Amino acid sequence: MQSTWLNVLIARSDISAKFPMGVATIYRVPHGSVFMVRRTFFLLSLCIFILAFIASCAPSNQIKKAEAAKSSASSQTIYMPNRSDAKKAMRLYRQASRSFDLKLRQHLMLASAKAFHHAGKNDRYLSILNEIDPKQLEDSDYVDFVLSRAEIAAKNENWLSAEAMLEEKRFKAIDSNNKVSNSLRILELQIALGIKLGNVNSYLQKTISLAKSLPVSTDQQIFHDQIWGLLNRMPFDALNKEVAEDDTLAGWQKLAVLAREALGDRESQLAKFAQWKKNWSDHPAALTPPSMLRTDVFSENPPRSLAILLPFSDQYLEVSQTLLNGFMTAYYELLNQTGDGPDLQIYDTSERRLQDIYSEAVSNGAQMIIGPLRSAGVRTLIGLEELPVPTISLNRIKTKNLSGPENLFQFGLSPLDEMEQIAYRALNRNMERALLIVPDTGWGLRASEHFESLWSNHGGEVVSAIRYPENISDFSPILKPPLHIDLSEARGTQLRRFINNKLITRQRRRQDVDLVVMIGYPEVARRIKPTLDFLYAGDIPIFASSHVYGGLFRENLDRDLAGVEFCVMPWTMEGQLPIELQPNVDLHPALRNFYALGYDTFLAYRELIGLRLASIQTPIFGATGILTLSNGHIKRRTGWAKFDSSGVSTISPEY
Repeated sequence: MQSTWLNVLIARSDISAKFPMGVATIYRVPHGSVFMVRRTFFLLSLCIFILAFIASCAPSNQIKKAEAAKSSASSQTIYMPNRSDAKKAMRLYRQASRSFDLKLRQHLMLASAKAFHHAGKNDRYLSILNEIDPKQLEDSDYVDFVLSRAEIAAKNENWLSAEAMLEEKRFKAIDSNNKVSNSLRILELQIALGIKLGNVNSYLQKTISLAKSLPVSTDQQIFHDQIWGLLNRMPFDALNKEVAEDDTLAGWQKLAVLAREALGDRESQLAKFAQWKKNWSDHPAALTPPSMLRTDVFSENPPRSLAILLPFSDQYLEVSQTLLNGFMTAYYELLNQTGDGPDLQIYDTSERRLQDIYSEAVSNGAQMIIGPLRSAGVRTLIGLEELPVPTISLNRIKTKNLSGPENLFQFGLSPLDEMEQIAYRALNRNMERALLIVPDTGWGLRASEHFESLWSNHGGEVVSAIRYPENISDFSPILKPPLHIDLSEARGTQLRRFINNKLITRQRRRQDVDLVVMIGYPEVARRIKPTLDFLYAGDIPIFASSHVYGGLFRENLDRDLAGVEFCVMPWTMEGQLPIELQPNVDLHPALRNFYALGYDTFLAYRELIGLRLASIQTPIFGATGILTLSNGHIKRRTGWAKFDSSGVSTISPEY
């Protein structure tokens, strides 16, 4: 079973057989022999005490003989908490406190900490780790210690701290032989860091180097699947760059380019893989292919008959048409490549009950349902016990206790994923106090509440959450109070009244705001940013959702957004996709994003089988972001970009 950075290894620490602890033996002796037994027992106890004292002062090289070598197999084992581990942890901790040898004491404390973690006592685990002096640890223990601290930092979303720990000079200098038993822990941390810090390319190279340094006996399949997962998170133009200095990396990238060009078409991917192997026969991926390119692991084909459920009336008409256009763009791409595509049935959900339409589609042979779009329809499906065929909804809703039937996969343009990205990006920059500016709409309120909850759970504070109406033209009246400009103006008025009416005063904003979180489409953002500048808040960093950019940079209008950093959908950045999406330029940015959602929905349908295989889950680099499946939700992760006076550029790495 593969361990992860969330399931920390607890290696068995074998205490020296010379000094058994806590063992009591009772003998029955004749009454006349009591004195002799007592005298013998006293002498024996004295000898044991002297031997124990000498052993505790023995040099550290004797510890290696007394301590059993840590098993590399046990280092990959996941344990469940139990009482015996807590008792063992206390015994080890008491033993450590009695030891006179510094190195043995640190070793026993580390073993005690890990036993507490194994027992589910994470507070004790952390407190004991903080007591350990890493300078006194042997190399193998030091590796274990650093990884344990890094895993804790990662669990708390302190990714920069976790990265710094793995970059410590001593850790990097330790021979790879001392890291073999912890190779999967290192792998999991590196993968997570590459993803969370948006520095996939750097951690891809580190992961490949780690795989090359390990013995042949190591399970290369796990490493190659993780490498493949990282490659599938890279933009197409980044994959296409020449890599002259590393043939192994170049081979991986070439294979990833071929697979990306045929995304959604498994037969073409396998054919291109076979051709690639002829040129790269000695490459590690040719010898141990990623699971997604192995027919013995992944052989099921996508459904052949689809039903699309959309509301084609009133306020949903334009959204549904645009989304369907994006879906059909991907459909015709597949048709042009293969000459074959799935059968489609399209149903209007405007007038009839969703359950009736759904049943009719299944009766007509649909093997997969795409839809519904409206949140009420998604809520209806969540309330059902089961669904007869896989169903990809076009909206995501947040429910407290219901995850929905097994066959339901919620997908959509939910802003919650981006709120999480913004929050963690700010937290990793040690920002604590945020000002929110969001639209006074249902989705704006949900985004605000999600951010506030996540932010406060990590110790942050929202100083104010401003909800602006759709028809607002002047942001000054609603931005002055949270920035305390109104208070500053009032003080200036009082000074002129009581001191000198010709006194010139200058307003000052509050100085305790670390971050502005802005959600709004371009026409709104172009008013918010200049207003903040005018109110002396131009130096506060602004993080925005992807709504702020619709793929068209208008220099005369967008120059005022210079400095704003935002979540960016791949389709809006040139070169990130193999084929550029071209939604109608006259569409509102919201509709252009729905076009991209339709395109990604087709990719999700084609790649859903791979997403569902949790053991080898490979993300999809889509138009709206990097798509992954978690608890029945297809989640999006975007990249980051920044406005400047002449355009928009990606931020890489993201931190």
